[in-house]
Amino acid sequence: MTAATRFPRTAGSRAASLLGTALAALVLCAAAGPMAQAAYPEKAITMIVAYGAGGSTDVTARMLAPYIERYLRGARIVILNRPGAGGEIGFAAIAAELKQLDGEFRSL
Repeated sequence: MTAATRFPRTAGSRAASLLGTALAALVLCAAAGPMAQAAYPEKAITMIVAYGAGGSTDVTARMLAPYIERYLRGARIVILNRPGAGGEIGFAAIAAELKQLDGEFRSL
């Protein structure tokens, strides 16, 4: 006689077992989340503007920066203008930073 014939499992007991396992995993993840999470962002966020200072794109970026800082609870936004070649120099700078993939760069 095997264990399966001695202790038959019903669909209800399987569902309860699965639900219990899922609930335990959820509780463990919820408890570990705040402890393992670093403050975001750890350094200043650089927003590269591919056009000259004083233009509409630059003004828009500078107007949005305080709202982004407030939304991210004190993060610092640094606006970096890289004008020239119709925006190509700025977009090349963005591409170079994305190669590093540190996740702290945004373009506008």
